[in-house]
Amino acid sequence: MADVLTFVVEVLVDGPTPPDPPVGCDCSWMPYSDYNGFRVAVQHLIEGDDTSQGTFSTSTIDLLIRLGEQRAYRHLRASPMVTRATLTITDNAAPLPDCLLELKEVWFSGKRPLDIVPLERLRKLEADGFGGGVSSVAAQDGDYLRFWPPASGTVEISYYKKPCPLKTGTWSEQLTFARYPEIFIFAALAESAPFVGQDARLPMWEAKFMDALSNADQDERVRVYAGGPLRIRAR
Repeated sequence: MADVLTFVVEVLVDGPTPPDPPVGCDCSWMPYSDYNGFRVAVQHLIEGDDTSQGTFSTSTIDLLIRLGEQRAYRHLRASPMVTRATLTITDNAAPLPDCLLELKEVWFSGKRPLDIVPLERLRKLEADGFGGGVSSVAAQDGDYLRFWPPASGTVEISYYKKPCPLKTGTWSEQLTFARYPEIFIFAALAESAPFVGQDARLPMWEAKFMDALSNADQDERVRVYAGGPLRIRAR
């Protein structure tokens, strides 16, 4: 087991240990020069040093990596994924972006963020007919946002956007992967285990994946708030 974990650490950095990023530079730096380097790292972890026999084809390795990405993005929320969009409202409904994973905020320009409520509550407000003026709440209705009081024009949102696939996206723009490559390594390994007769290792890969996610969640939560002094809130 110790040898396996040592091998994992060696492959994670794709060969020799990369140098530390220069002081003052963005610490979200890419541990692999390109997607192929990452694919080879995953292949080595699955098959060992000798990959000449090729347990999996390149296309199958790509599929396992993609399944790992899908697994990761069901849980991972990191600041490089946050983006903004302006939505056009038609008949009190604004279409949500296809790549939206999770909504953060909704607001009209110059106004406070709206409260996001269950659709049932918004339907009740519509039925009661009370309210007027600027919308104060919004609810998801399928692939749309609906508002109360009814709205028109445009609305601003910030949300967690699902990054482009590692294989086809611009490599230098894979900032979430660059910050947490271990999540994607262990996600791909967990997806591969049942197909290579490594069921016994699946709990280990699953545990490593969940540990990496937990560490990333902690990192994201303290990136700003941990730098401020403790304050006592008046009741």
